[in-house]
Amino acid sequence: DNNIIYNFLGSGMCINAAGSGTAGTITNNLLSSTGSAVVTLNSVGYTFKGNYISSANGSNGVTIAANVNPITAFENNVIHSCTSTAGGGLVIGTGGASGTINNLTCWRNTSYGAILGGYGGKTLTVTNLNCFGNSAAGVGIQGCSNGLVILDNATIDGSALY
Repeated sequence: DNNIIYNFLGSGMCINAAGSGTAGTITNNLLSSTGSAVVTLNSVGYTFKGNYISSANGSNGVTIAANVNPITAFENNVIHSCTSTAGGGLVIGTGGASGTINNLTCWRNTSYGAILGGYGGKTLTVTNLNCFGNSAAGVGIQGCSNGLVILDNATIDGSALY
């Protein structure tokens, strides 16, 4: 909590304890200017709140792996200026996820602001989503076979002035 991580070559944080039931808290951090993915969450039970993520070079800002179900507390995060050519600010793996994401802002990412997916009967709800100035699109939806993505109170704009 309350860290500033700036200008490092590898991934900023990789939480990789999938299925272990391990919980943790990642709050109020500034992570910027990385050589690859800023944050990769491969585990359930984490609280991820109030983080400011920027400038992932050639990668996604935050990747939530498939089968991270449910997303427990992912809220009040800002993700911008990440330069993945096929991903975006926030990317949920093709297997989808369930749970709720609250108060997410994704802006000026090279590709998508957020790529979301629910799969195999899973429901992902995103409330208060604000995406603007992302090159490809504000939001991409993927992997929704028998799943559901609900956008509640989303503001999505393809352009912005700087």
